[in-house]
Parts: sequence; structure tokens; C-alpha cells
Amino acid sequence: SIAFISLSQAIPTVAEAAEQTAAAGEKVGIKVDVWDGKGELTRMQQGMENAVTQGADAMVLLGVPTELVQGSLAKAAAANIPVGTGLNNQPEEGAPGQGAGENIFATSAPSYKEAGELQACQAIVSTEGEANVVIFGAEELQPAGAEVEGITTKLDECEACEYTTNST
Repeated sequence: SIAFISLSQAIPTVAEAAEQTAAAGEKVGIKVDVWDGKGELTRMQQGMENAVTQGADAMVLLGVPTELVQGSLAKAAAANIPVGTGLNNQPEEGAPGQGAGENIFATSAPSYKEAGELQACQAIVSTEGEANVVIFGAEELQPAGAEVEGITTKLDECEACEYTTNST
């Protein structure tokens, strides 16, 4: 059995990922229990701890901020439940959990830095090299640090482009 714990099923792409995971599991005889974190950290932790109590064979976290659920991850590790994550961190080859941390078996995510670079390139092209950009939440959002790095790296290469950050 797989416990699929999501940040929030109200996010269409997250709900679709959960639905497709459950459908794939059904085709091969694997039970997939979807837990909706509803954007609440305590619900996400509850889902993880429920998976440990129920003896899940594996756990998938989608969008769950792993740095905030370390206690639940330690319980999963103690119960020998492998945990995979998605969309939580900048992938880092050779790092524990591929960059997600010690108690993570594997991670799946795009390169946030490259995503930021592509966003900046689009802004530069769309403004014919005169982008004026405000980056919101640059310090608060994770794993946005790598994405912001990608944005600022490309904008710094553009002579007529400007940017500011707006953090709370």
C-alpha cells in the first residue's frame, strides 16, 4: 500500500496527480490511500503518522514542506517506510534524498533554477530586452530560492533590464 499525502487536493494539478497515482496503483494491485493535507501542516503530519500506524509500504509526499515535517519523517524511517517526495526541493544529485534530506528515499521535481532562468528569458524576449520585474516572496517561498537565483542570474545578464524583490 502507498500513502499519498498531498499539500492540498484543492490544487488541480495535485489532485490530478493523486487521482492518477491511485488509478495506476489499482491497475497493478497496489492500494493507494490519498490524504488531503488541506494546506494545514498538522493535517499533513497526521496523514504521515497515520500511514506509519497503518503500516503503509511506502509514502509519497506531494508539495508537503519536508523541512517542517522532520518528526513525522523520522517516524517513517524508524518504521522502514520509504518516502518519496515531489515538488519540494531543488533536485541535487548525490545528496541525501536527492536533495530532499536524510529521511527521504527519492525526490522528483523540476530544476527550479532552470525554471527561473526560463521565466526571465521569456520576460526579456517579451519586453525586447527591457524587462522591469518585481519578484514577490523571494525570501519566504521554498524551494523558490533556486528559482529566484535563476531569474536574477538571467536578468543580471540583460543590460537594460531591472528587477526588485518584494518580501514580507
